[in-house]
Amino acid sequence: MISVRSIVLASALLLIGCRPPVEVTRAADFVTYRTGDVRVYLSQRFLEGLGGYGSPQEVDRHYQDQLAAVGSLFERRLLTGEMFYRAAGVTPTRRAPHSYAPRPTASLEAILESDNGPLLKILFHYITILPGEPTMRTIQLRVTFSAQETGWGSQHIFNLKLKNPRADASTPAMAFSAGAAVLRLDYQGIEL
Repeated sequence: MISVRSIVLASALLLIGCRPPVEVTRAADFVTYRTGDVRVYLSQRFLEGLGGYGSPQEVDRHYQDQLAAVGSLFERRLLTGEMFYRAAGVTPTRRAPHSYAPRPTASLEAILESDNGPLLKILFHYITILPGEPTMRTIQLRVTFSAQETGWGSQHIFNLKLKNPRADASTPAMAFSAGAAVLRLDYQGIEL
């Protein structure tokens, strides 16, 4: 016989951290995060493809900022790929039976080709400190749900609003994200 107490205890255990861990894959020029069905990609190569940077050092600096500001939110499970699909009203789909098997020596292109989805590629981010609200930041994220899209075609635009009550206007992105809570993720539309 199952008592009410055992049901409450079992429910409490589910709520206090019995979530599956974040699956993280790191390579020299990209990182993937997976907390559910959707694998999320952040890559220095995506930034190189978008252009507009003066040097390889600028690309690397922006990529490191992106890992600190955005990647850390996926590692802490404050963001998931599924959240982006829901916000955009898109149903996550697979191209074929899932057979993702990263190899340390595999190229980003080979891994994307073997990833049957669903997936999310973070192409670019831009941080705005809200005027008069130094504990709030908005990160505009440009993403694609396509393994083939490089950023030259369509991009889905999202605004992510964060709050960190211990931050001020001079708090670096990594420190801000480390103590931040996600307030909301808003879909802004698609840019062609």
